[in-house]
Amino acid sequence: MPSKFRTLLGEASIQRVLFLAAALVIGAVTAAYPDEPLDQLLPRAERGDVAAQSELGWKYAKGDGVPQSYAEAVKWFRKAADQGNVAAQINLGVSYAKGDGVPQDYAEAAKWYRKAADQGNGTAQSTLGVMYVQGQGVQQDYVQAYVWFHLAASTLSGLERDAALKERDLAATRLTPEQLQRAQQMVQDWKPTTPSGR
Repeated sequence: MPSKFRTLLGEASIQRVLFLAAALVIGAVTAAYPDEPLDQLLPRAERGDVAAQSELGWKYAKGDGVPQSYAEAVKWFRKAADQGNVAAQINLGVSYAKGDGVPQDYAEAAKWYRKAADQGNGTAQSTLGVMYVQGQGVQQDYVQAYVWFHLAASTLSGLERDAALKERDLAATRLTPEQLQRAQQMVQDWKPTTPSGR
């Protein structure tokens, strides 16, 4: 795995890209059942409680109250992600991008980031934009990069929003006027999806 992703702004460390992808997860996953004992969390997860599944995946990924196991984390992330849980979809994307608990597979990572991005998650949208610039797991496509960075900028804030706007504007410099018009129309037509598992 490369240690740097090429972005239109220059190189960004893979750790920074993955940190941004996981930024939402830290708060979103732990908010559902903070500090819930494993003996209560596990039965909820086994009964299909999507928030408990995602939380349990997080605990296994970090070794929080359970032996650290990426394979077990992926199992629980997948259960929650299949039900449309954005945090689990992002975590599953990160798992595939890093090769934690699964063989490294950028196309599979892009698939899971896309599911979260389609639901309107700015972090996933920005990560997907980087993947389109890089051609990592997807065919390099500056139209798609422009679209995802633009959408990300509409939901992110602070430095992440500023970075998404700069990346969007740099992607625009790679587009013909017709491609730019098409990208802008795609942004205008975009609507978030509702997860099928809910």
